[in-house]
Amino acid sequence: MIRQTWLLSDDPRTDQPEIEVLATRRTASEAADVAREAALAFRRHGFHKPSGCWWGADEARFHRFSVRGQSPRATASGIAVALAALATVAIIVRRPRKGARAQS
Repeated sequence: MIRQTWLLSDDPRTDQPEIEVLATRRTASEAADVAREAALAFRRHGFHKPSGCWWGADEARFHRFSVRGQSPRATASGIAVALAALATVAIIVRRPRKGARAQS
């Protein structure tokens, strides 16, 4: 579960948030409980249904508490490694063995 924090004067579409990891190695249910409890610590708080995130705000900052399985960067890295492995296998399978004739 991560907390993303913006100043209230920031535009979340253009300004990058401060990111802090608050909980790891928990079930989704446990992480959601931690996110809800973190949001409830603020006087102004709620749940944003479209994003599935809890939020809290104080006088100067807005905090979004997000439960995610993996970061997009980790997922992209995993996909890149898998594609590289497939390409390697394809090259090895297509390469003719020594002494073998190429089929036409």
